[in-house]
Amino acid sequence: MILTYSKEQQCDLLVLGASGHEYPWHSPISETARRVAHEAACAVMLVRASALQRPVRDTMTTSVASVAKSTPLSEVVSYLIERGVKVLPVVNDEQRVLGVITLGYLLTHDQTFRRLDLQRVASTQHLGQYVHHLFTAEKTAGDVMRKRPLVISEDATLEAAAQRMISQGVTRMPVVNAEGKLVGMLDQEDLLRSYTDLPHTSSTGGGEEGIQQVSQPRTVGEAHLSQVPLVALGTPLPEVLRQVQETPLRRVIVIDSDGKAIGVIADLDILASRGLAARRNPILALAGRFSLRIPEDVFRRRSPSGPLTAQQVMRPHLFSVTPATPVAEAVRLMLAQQIKRLVVVDEGGKPLGLVDRQQLLRWLIEGDAPPSV
Repeated sequence: MILTYSKEQQCDLLVLGASGHEYPWHSPISETARRVAHEAACAVMLVRASALQRPVRDTMTTSVASVAKSTPLSEVVSYLIERGVKVLPVVNDEQRVLGVITLGYLLTHDQTFRRLDLQRVASTQHLGQYVHHLFTAEKTAGDVMRKRPLVISEDATLEAAAQRMISQGVTRMPVVNAEGKLVGMLDQEDLLRSYTDLPHTSSTGGGEEGIQQVSQPRTVGEAHLSQVPLVALGTPLPEVLRQVQETPLRRVIVIDSDGKAIGVIADLDILASRGLAARRNPILALAGRFSLRIPEDVFRRRSPSGPLTAQQVMRPHLFSVTPATPVAEAVRLMLAQQIKRLVVVDEGGKPLGLVDRQQLLRWLIEGDAPPSV
């Protein structure tokens, strides 16, 4: 009917809702809109509601692990480390959220982690004793949970959820229903996917076939860039470590002889170079997060092939964008590669700084990030 009428009236433009009346918030384009867009003899504009006005329930993850106050600490640790749960809600019998537990809070709430002697970090026996003591302590989830947790209602908009995450400095929040019961988990990545209209089923897929999705004309160059040290390919590992530990982002950019960015090194990359992989030592994985200095003596030992350099430690792939890159495209790259920061380079490939996921989310929501210098 729409196609016939538009042809009879010799319309120049058709404007349709991308989704039906019944499901206005859905990302997929309805079959009617799809057919009109492909078969109409005139221009067609498909309009969808702002992604950030969708309710949280449409984007949250519904499969959420949780524990009771009486759950033994050893089981809590299993969730956090072996299963990789980032935020573990503690609920009562009615599924109301009483608190949350994260690995960082578990290891730092009583200052035990800060007293760990990192000078002996290379000693597997010492680390094993500490972990064993922590995991077998006679404590429960109720003893170690963070009380008065930050939660969000399933009826809240994604924009409200994003504003709350930004103001509170968190990346995940449990979602509750009108009765205060746990019904899901909202992640920062969920918000970014919704903003850029990315489907949950694919982190790299584009929009609907034959229909171009237009992002807001904001670019990475308008967002704030963080400055980190630059190191040459041949910089010795101890010097790289010193530079990494002197910057809040715990990262450096590796450049070649022409000053072009060719790699990134984070504190975890340095740990991995000495066989201290974070996936095996969760305590070490948190060292950078809490700005603990790793003794340089640990890394001064020679490897079989000689002293390690920045070139041998840096990550094998550099993911970068230019100031002209649209913010939505940068976010898509982060989600596709599962990284939190991108190197920003000029047209000649020389580094201008780093942009991170939290900064981009703030810029997308508030639009008032200070320009880069």
